[in-house]
Amino acid sequence: MKLYGSLTSPYVRLCRLAAERRGLSDRITLVQTDPYKDRAFRRVNPFAKVPALVLDDGTALCDSGVILRYLDTLGGTPSLYEVPPYPRHVADSYVALATGTLDLGVAWLLEDRRPEGERAGSWQSRRLAGIEAGLEAMAEAEARLPESAGLVDIAFAVTLDWLAFRLPSVEWQRHEGLAQRAGRLLATAPFAATDPRKG
Repeated sequence: MKLYGSLTSPYVRLCRLAAERRGLSDRITLVQTDPYKDRAFRRVNPFAKVPALVLDDGTALCDSGVILRYLDTLGGTPSLYEVPPYPRHVADSYVALATGTLDLGVAWLLEDRRPEGERAGSWQSRRLAGIEAGLEAMAEAEARLPESAGLVDIAFAVTLDWLAFRLPSVEWQRHEGLAQRAGRLLATAPFAATDPRKG
């Protein structure tokens, strides 16, 4: 399988870490691509967004959520969406909480890169307010999680580390539980190996 993306994309990092947790790293080749410049990439994903996972039969999966659910069907370990004592839809909602916060952060960053006169200040304020609300909700969810929480752990840590990387003014570290959980994960070898600062 081929995973198309960049080393700095948090969505690619989510997929790489999920693959590692499922014991699939040796079955996936990372193909680094710049979706803004690589016109041929549209044959893989017509929307020119990363990540995209091309299966051995040529099928292309073009959304990180779809890729994560597919990877979860492979490998021999328990489902990454199993977070006892909660049913799967609760784990799904917590993952969506983290990735929704991440989506707002990415939107803020892309807007911030536009020429100053073209930026929408009101939208930037709304995005930052959404990020703060997302962090509050993540902190509340974290307090209810068991010590190990599968894909929820990965999604929380990737989101928080991306914010530290791209939006350091967002002070998520004030949420003690989130900071401790993220700290434990970010200190592990898989997270160190996918650190976007090395990209």
